[in-house]
Amino acid sequence: VSSGASLTGHTFVTVYSSTWHALNELAADPDPEVSSMSRTIINSVRKKASASARSRQTSHSVTSLNNHMTLS
Repeated sequence: VSSGASLTGHTFVTVYSSTWHALNELAADPDPEVSSMSRTIINSVRKKASASARSRQTSHSVTSLNNHMTLS
């Protein structure tokens, strides 16, 4: 697939999704050191993503509460 086709949306894969896919493949690597390092990175990213999602959810809840109180 040419790079032009990827820009039109036929097969658009970001560098982030490619990296995530590679990390998940490396997590199953037969070398224990390689798989361990990959799992460490995966766990760190998941932990940060989860914390970020919780932070956004809390922020959204506070904003909604403030808007509700202002309208009442």
